[in-house]
Amino acid sequence: MLYTNLNHIENAADFSKSLTENEKVVIICGRMDTASVSTYRAAVGLKARYRHIRFFDLEFDNPVSAFFHAIPEVASQKTLPVTVCFKNGKVEKVTAGPLSASEMAEILDDVFEPATV
Repeated sequence: MLYTNLNHIENAADFSKSLTENEKVVIICGRMDTASVSTYRAAVGLKARYRHIRFFDLEFDNPVSAFFHAIPEVASQKTLPVTVCFKNGKVEKVTAGPLSASEMAEILDDVFEPATV
């Protein structure tokens, strides 16, 4: 399990539930390494500002995460973490590598809509 302040996805059932119960979802799939931790922190810092989006983490190295690795847009990524934005259950944007809070905010504004303050 990842030790973040994000909601955790631990298996395919959690993943499916996250997409069916939420219109706008961001999943960060990574490890407890420097690049991934900085991205988790960026997401945690943005949660209050982007209340209309649900943020989740997913452990890359867990064998039960194979369902996520099999998503075509994710399968081709070679750098962690992989951040995926879903809208109505469909992949809207995938990024690979660490994201700062400002980079993530720019993506969220583009994919979903700007945050309300």
